[in-house]
Amino acid sequence: MYGFVKLSSGSRPDGSLYVPETIPFCRKAFSAPSTPLHLPDVAADVLSAFIDDIPSADLHTITLDAFSFPIPLVKLDGDLYLLELFHGPTLAFKDVGARFMARALSYFLRTQQQKLTIAVATSGDTGSAVAHGFHNVPNISVYVFYPSGKISPIQEQQMTTLAGISMR
Repeated sequence: MYGFVKLSSGSRPDGSLYVPETIPFCRKAFSAPSTPLHLPDVAADVLSAFIDDIPSADLHTITLDAFSFPIPLVKLDGDLYLLELFHGPTLAFKDVGARFMARALSYFLRTQQQKLTIAVATSGDTGSAVAHGFHNVPNISVYVFYPSGKISPIQEQQMTTLAGISMR
């Protein structure tokens, strides 16, 4: 199993991506439940099959905080469903990944008593998602660089109007 900390580099030394050797079956997430499942619960169940560096209870707390906005599952046809990932704070699918990554990194930084500074360059929605996803997350500072006058006014507002953000 690849632990989360081992994946912090983002890619393997040869430049390829890490992939699991096997895909585990997550009973709780994919069995027919008697009550509707909530996405943070399903996410914690699935992620715990791949992340052994975070205890299940802590992983559940992280997913509850990260996925605190609606992420509807929409039925398309028969057994075909679509998870709409664009309902987050910046209306970009990247909100989902950025919010989870921020909270998981913060968890490790807290346990290791460390701080981290992240620099991100963007031409749009990545910067907004990162700014919102990492906003007020303990032990992490984020700097978002974007080309002046080259992104939409909405994206610039999303990145520059969060409380406590300083523009230089």
